Amino acid sequence: MNIIGLGGCGCNIAEKFQGNSAYKVFQFDHEPEKPSVDKINRIPYQKSHEEYESNFVFPDIDLNDIHNETIFICCSSGTISGCSLKLLENFKDTQTRIVLVISEEEHYSEQHYLQHKLIFNSLQDYARSGVFKDIILISNETLENSIPDLTFTNRFEKINQALYYMIHTLNIFENTEPLAQTKLDRKDHSRILSVGTYDCEKNEEKMYFTLDSESESVYYASFSEERLETDTKLIGVMKENFKNKNNSAYKIFSNKHGQDYGIVVKKTFFHQGQKLS
Repeated sequence: MNIIGLGGCGCNIAEKFQGNSAYKVFQFDHEPEKPSVDKINRIPYQKSHEEYESNFVFPDIDLNDIHNETIFICCSSGTISGCSLKLLENFKDTQTRIVLVISEEEHYSEQHYLQHKLIFNSLQDYARSGVFKDIILISNETLENSIPDLTFTNRFEKINQALYYMIHTLNIFENTEPLAQTKLDRKDHSRILSVGTYDCEKNEEKMYFTLDSESESVYYASFSEERLETDTKLIGVMKENFKNKNNSAYKIFSNKHGQDYGIVVKKTFFHQGQKLS
């Protein structure tokens, strides 16, 4: 799978995928100040969102052996996000999932707000039309509030690690046959997504973005092999947890880590950021 990070935010998250042979990582930024400077492809600095789009030239890199699937990660308010669509044209023959990180709105200048709205709306529209596989929306503020023990020193490292873990874990679940699952009437046009963690014991979820409206939800739960073999109450727990969850399904997986964990994906076909009529 190709991982594309654009701008400081996207590159920092994409960096977490380096060293994993399952991923081919591409990082694009105009100021490569990260530890792996040699791995970041320079994009000439531009003064505006519009200039990044109109003046974008794809760096001279080899794309002959890219994978068939792509995950593109960027921040919606960054000026460099203006070249997102031009950049993605070079990966148009791959199935592309967008991960869009949304900064805290109170920190936006007027320029950043306008940049955010343009990218936020256009990438959703492209996903809804089927140009992209789907788009995962991440509220940086909501994600941060779900992570304990943050300090000014470890804040961004923990946020980036949490996003890497979520994206990587979802990839594993989506490409692994579950041990058991319930049925769901899937809607192929529901391509705007929110993700979060799921605690089976507490029947509690912590979403990273709140969708205006949900059409379906899929819960992925992984349990240790020992528990799946010996816990005679687990089937009843899952049935009880999902008794009142409408348009929802769960998938059960086995792991050798000795730990239980879960994530949830909620989907909608409604454009976010607009009031529903």
